[in-house]
Order: sequence, then structure tokens, then C-alpha cells
Amino acid sequence: MQKARIMTTKKKALIKKQKSLMQERAMFEYMQTEHGDDAEFCRYCQHNMDRLDEEAERIRIDLEMGCWK
Repeated sequence: MQKARIMTTKKKALIKKQKSLMQERAMFEYMQTEHGDDAEFCRYCQHNMDRLDEEAERIRIDLEMGCWK
């Protein structure tokens, strides 16, 4: 029972982290849209959006493969 609870806690933590990353990405996407006339700022936002996408994708793969066990 204890082992199952730990795995569930780890899985929940990964899901929470993934959600947080996607919320941060949405913030950068909004800022990129609002300041579309500033090319340098748009590149900065895009860099961060790509970084967050990659991190969230790694978490998604871990969750699908059960690497949190």
C-alpha cells in the first residue's frame, strides 16, 4: 500500500509540474501576441515557449511510460 501511495504521489507531482509548465508557456504565448511588433522580444518568448514545450514533453513521455514508478 505504501509503495502505491508513493507512486501516486510522484505521478501527481509530475502532472502538477506539467500543468505549471503549460501555464507558463501560455503566459509567454500571450506576451508574444501582445508585443508582436518587437521581433527580439518575440524571439525571447518563442525560445521560452520551446523550452517549456520540451520539458512538458519529457514529463508526458515519463507519464506514458510509467517512469514515475
